[in-house]
Amino acid sequence: MSFRRRMVLLAAGAVAAAIVIASVVVYVVTGNELRGQIDTSLRQKLTPGLPQAVQIKTVNLSAAQLAKLKREGRLPPGALPPSCSAREFRWSGWTRC
Repeated sequence: MSFRRRMVLLAAGAVAAAIVIASVVVYVVTGNELRGQIDTSLRQKLTPGLPQAVQIKTVNLSAAQLAKLKREGRLPPGALPPSCSAREFRWSGWTRC
């Protein structure tokens, strides 16, 4: 193999290596930037007191209150298993009704 051919292969290898290294750097930097933007957005939504904050409210209801909500059709989906009545829930708990 001639000297000229070896120099061409060496130059081509150097260019290929530089492209691969640059691609990896751009991939990592872009991924971190996008993840940072998503993290910031989620943190803003979870900050207490802000209007767009996610709020989870847990309320313990009596059997009568559960029955009333069920009659009115205001019981959220999945609040009770389909076969449970308010009275069954009160006495047997989630697992048996």
